[in-house]
Amino acid sequence: LSASPAPAAPAAPGATDAAGNQPKTIEQAPLTANNAAVIIRRGDTLWQISRRTYGLGVRYTTIYIANEDKIVDPDRIRPGQIFGLPKDVLPNAEELHRKRLSNRHL
Repeated sequence: LSASPAPAAPAAPGATDAAGNQPKTIEQAPLTANNAAVIIRRGDTLWQISRRTYGLGVRYTTIYIANEDKIVDPDRIRPGQIFGLPKDVLPNAEELHRKRLSNRHL
């Protein structure tokens, strides 16, 4: 009686085959930061994003105006939203912020 050979078991990660060859590794290019857009995460605010992107939180109006079609209320952005980040800050971003605050108190 002859025994049939047992089926080969799948190779464990990092295992070598009978010839001593390592499994092939595919190299991927590293992820690069995309400074042209941001995906909103829980807890994010336009002020924080503006501070990271433009150096001052008060420049959030640049992001707000560029994404007005997606933002109903700049104080209530939602996780998962994707906002474009203009390369250049609006020259009157601080003035727009002051106007927005003064309109709130009317």
